[in-house]
Amino acid sequence: MAKRSSEQETAEEIVLNEDQLICILTNKIVKATEKERNLQYMIQMMSEEYGFDMSDLQRDFQIAFENDEGKKRRVKIDLAVFENGREHDQANLIRAIVVVKDSKVKTNDAKAGVHIVLDDVLSYTDCDFGCWTNGEDLAFVSKTEDAFGQVEIEDISDFPAAGQTLEDLEKAGDHAMPRKPANESLVKAFKRCHDYIYGNEGMKKTAFWELLNLIFCKLYDEKRRFTDAREGKSYRRQFWVGVKEQNTPEGQKAVADRIKGIFRKLKEDGLYSDVFDGNESINLSDRGLAFVAAELSKYSFLDATVDVKGTAYETIVSNTLKQGGFSSLTRLRFVV
Repeated sequence: MAKRSSEQETAEEIVLNEDQLICILTNKIVKATEKERNLQYMIQMMSEEYGFDMSDLQRDFQIAFENDEGKKRRVKIDLAVFENGREHDQANLIRAIVVVKDSKVKTNDAKAGVHIVLDDVLSYTDCDFGCWTNGEDLAFVSKTEDAFGQVEIEDISDFPAAGQTLEDLEKAGDHAMPRKPANESLVKAFKRCHDYIYGNEGMKKTAFWELLNLIFCKLYDEKRRFTDAREGKSYRRQFWVGVKEQNTPEGQKAVADRIKGIFRKLKEDGLYSDVFDGNESINLSDRGLAFVAAELSKYSFLDATVDVKGTAYETIVSNTLKQGGFSSLTRLRFVV
């Protein structure tokens, strides 16, 4: 009989309490708080979706700087990403990720909001990109510096993956390929979109339908890459959002026009004749539509695993059932 390795024996000997988990980065036992679970998700996301090597990640990294008032400060970054293969020191920091305590802490929180915790980190280090999450919301920021050394921190819809620059993302536009979602990403994206429509667009009774129409648009646009290939055409995405398009009314309108154009074509397609009557419309504001489209456009629905799509399906159905939307389920199953 073959001997078991010491690693196998050690793994089998580990018995976790209900309030414990093993960190996928350090392989150490940690307390399974809401924040810790969200941090584990971000580690997985940075590795699987963004392509950063696990050896270039470090949790609980301390940075030190002196602000404009001459005060020395130390700030902890929950997850730091460093240049590939370089030492884990502040000079090599390329992504700063902050995971706040729980979902009760909102993006505009006076003490732990996005810009409160990330602006100084980016302003006083060489790091150009940051990410903030409370487990539900996900916010990205970038730093730009003019010829006079003035620093500006801007909101962006996403930050570059490993080996990419912001310019790469901006130039890619309709040629950019969406990512295969990590385990929970599609679920979280669907929930963010639904909650945004429900809470910010004043559509408590129709939030599900608005999101469902956009999911149809996303799938329809993805399937075009196969039909275009058969017809010898060069596939160019229409369901996409530039990294800064959400920041201006003009950009928001451009996104809305693209997505509504997809929806018009979709309703005219015979494949969906059993799903749409033809009089349906997308009723979100340009700003709301740009937000939801930015969340959905990051991911490839067709490349997602069956398990991921199934879990996302169950999540959105659960929300719908709570609101009494039983008749919606047939249409959604058609999508998934």
